[in-house]
Amino acid sequence: MIRRILKTMAKLSPKKTMAAVAGLFIAVTVALPAMAAFGPDRPTKAWSPNVEGFNYVTFNSFTGVGNGIGDERDFFRGVQVGRDSAWADPVKDVTQGAEVEGKIYIHNGADARLNDQPGNPGVAKNVTVKVDLPEGSKQSQDATAYISADNAQPKTVFDSLSMTGANKGFFEIEYVAGSAKLHNQDGSSSALSDSLVTTGVNIGDQKGCFEFTKEITFRMKVKMPRFTVTKQVALPGQTNQDWKESVDVKRGDTVSWLVTFKNAGKTELKHVKIVDEVPAGLTVVPGTVKLTNGNYPNGYVYPDTAIQANGRQVNVDVGNYNPDGIAYVSFRTTVDKEQGDAACVKKTVVNKAFATPEGFGSVNDTAQANVAAEQCVKPGVTTKELPKTGAGDVVGIFAATTIAGALAHRLFWARRTVRQ
Repeated sequence: MIRRILKTMAKLSPKKTMAAVAGLFIAVTVALPAMAAFGPDRPTKAWSPNVEGFNYVTFNSFTGVGNGIGDERDFFRGVQVGRDSAWADPVKDVTQGAEVEGKIYIHNGADARLNDQPGNPGVAKNVTVKVDLPEGSKQSQDATAYISADNAQPKTVFDSLSMTGANKGFFEIEYVAGSAKLHNQDGSSSALSDSLVTTGVNIGDQKGCFEFTKEITFRMKVKMPRFTVTKQVALPGQTNQDWKESVDVKRGDTVSWLVTFKNAGKTELKHVKIVDEVPAGLTVVPGTVKLTNGNYPNGYVYPDTAIQANGRQVNVDVGNYNPDGIAYVSFRTTVDKEQGDAACVKKTVVNKAFATPEGFGSVNDTAQANVAAEQCVKPGVTTKELPKTGAGDVVGIFAATTIAGALAHRLFWARRTVRQ
C-alpha cells in the first residue's frame, strides 16, 4: 500500500506532491494549543513511511509531511503570481495590481483500510470548503479557509493566510471571479463555483489516505489605495491657468486658495477629510469655503462652522471617491494689516493642506503668499531727498571739501599778516 501511495505521489508537480519523508517512529499526540493562524486543537500524527492513518475522518492532522508541506494544520498558503516560487504564509510585500494565488490543501487523514469497510467509515461525507476574505483596507490582511465534512472530527478545521502590503502600504483584497479550481492527485483539475468565497463549495466525498489528497487554488487581486493632494494660490479674478504655488501680495489684499484631492488608486476612499492650516497673518473670509466635485459641479458652500480653531483652520469632509475621483476645496483669505515696524518687513506666509481618507494616513502640500513690505518712515527722520551721486561722487565731494578748507586756512593767515 505504501509503495502504491509513493508511486502516485511521485507523479505530482512540486506544488502538489505530498512526497514521503523518512520517519524513525510512529506517534499519536495531542496537539499543543493551536496558533492563532489555524485550529481547532486536535490530535495529530507525525508522518513516516509506515504510519497508519487515523481510525476516523479528520482533516489535515499530520505533521512532518515532506516536500514543504510540514504541519498539515498550516494548510492555506499563497504566492504573489509572477514573483514568488514557493508557497508561503505570510505572503509579504504584495504590490498594487498584483494577484495572490491561494492554495488550500485537503487531506482526509483516515486510514485507507476504513474506506471499504461496511459503512465506509474512512470516507469524508460532503466535504465543503469555504474562504472568508477580509474587507476594507489594512496594512496586513488575513484570509481564512474552512474545511468541513458531515462525519469529520472535528467537523470543521480552519487556517488563515496572511498578506502584508509593500512599503507598509494599505491595500484591499478582491476575489478574481472564475479563478477557483479543484486539483486531484491524478493531475486533473476542474473549475469551481465562485461560491467558494461566499457560502462555500461542496467537492463531494473524499476517501482517507494521502492517495486521495486534493487541493483548491484561487486568486485574489491586490488593490492599493493611492491618493494625492495639491495646494495652490492665486489672486481673485485670475483664471484656472493662474493657479500656482506662490503669489506676491500686499497687506490688505484678498487671496484665493485651492486644495485639489485625487483618488489615484484602485479602491474607493471614504470620508475624505481636508484640513487646511491657515497661518498667522491670514484671515479666512466667511462664506467662501466651497467644495466642487462630481456631486456639486457648480459648487457647495460650507457653513461657517467649516472655519475652526479661531479662524486658523479650514476643516471639511468632502465625502467618498471612487478611483480617479477628484475634489476641489477653495476659499479666500485676507492678508492682515499690521502696525509699526512689523508692516515694514517683507514676509512669506505658508499655507499647508492635509488630505486624510478614513482609515489611512495623511498626505499634504503647501502654497505660499509673499507679502510686500510697506513704505515706512521712522519718527524724527526726514524724508527730503538728498542730491543724487554717481560712482566716485563721495570721493569727489571729500576732495573738494578738503581743498576748500586748505584755501580758507591760508587766506586767514595771509590777512592776519597784513594787519600785523
